[in-house]
Amino acid sequence: MIRTVQIIIFLVSLVMLTILGYVIGRTKIGKALRAVAENPGTASLLGISVDRFILITFFLSGFLGGLAGTLVGTAFGVAGPYFGVTYGLKGLAVIVLGGLGSIPGAVLGGLVIGLAEAFVPADYSAYKDAVAFALLFVILLVRPRACWASP
Repeated sequence: MIRTVQIIIFLVSLVMLTILGYVIGRTKIGKALRAVAENPGTASLLGISVDRFILITFFLSGFLGGLAGTLVGTAFGVAGPYFGVTYGLKGLAVIVLGGLGSIPGAVLGGLVIGLAEAFVPADYSAYKDAVAFALLFVILLVRPRACWASP
């Protein structure tokens, strides 16, 4: 059964993903952010204010993290200082699975982990959170260099 809040979360996520993909891939700000991420020294020599774009990066990540926390909090009705720890740890598995620095890879990694968790039988629902870490373990065993590969 799909609830209304899940549809809202999905739609907001799609909108934010589209906006982020556009900003990173097709604007001057996105090009400068990628240049600073690749080599801050060279970006500085090219006239890019590295400190300013690091500040923009922190603003974007804080905004997206706050939005995600708000959406998850409304979906589960849980609030507190530690309710997001599990999501943060699962994020590590998503990064390794999808590739560091790849937005489409992160989305695909998150979908794979989400689908894997959805297929956990109801009798074993207590182990649902372990699925992400089991996938992380298997990936690091099979392809340890995959998590360091560039997009």
